[in-house]
Amino acid sequence: MIDVKEANWLLGVMISGDVGPLTFYTSQRQKHVIFDKKPPLNPASQLQLRNRNRLRGIAQAWNVLDKESRDRWESVSKRVGCRCTGFHLWVWWNWKQDRSALRTLERISGIQLIE
Repeated sequence: MIDVKEANWLLGVMISGDVGPLTFYTSQRQKHVIFDKKPPLNPASQLQLRNRNRLRGIAQAWNVLDKESRDRWESVSKRVGCRCTGFHLWVWWNWKQDRSALRTLERISGIQLIE
């Protein structure tokens, strides 16, 4: 494990998560930490497998969308000032299916996403 307090120059920006063989994170004491990535000790649970498959399906559905549809999702995220991309908005919608919240985003942006 490496304390990256003075080594921010290493990457230019601080990141979080796995990059190649390393894992980066910020500790509760606001220290940047890097360590070798380790495989999980336990196999994934059925719930984890189900959720991963569900997210995989949502991402595949995004890739199948035509460019015009993807552009509408991107435009909505920008117009309403979301701190996310159109893809993230698409994932949220497919995961939550919160029609009233989506209608609010459509009303604010003036762009219809679903019928």
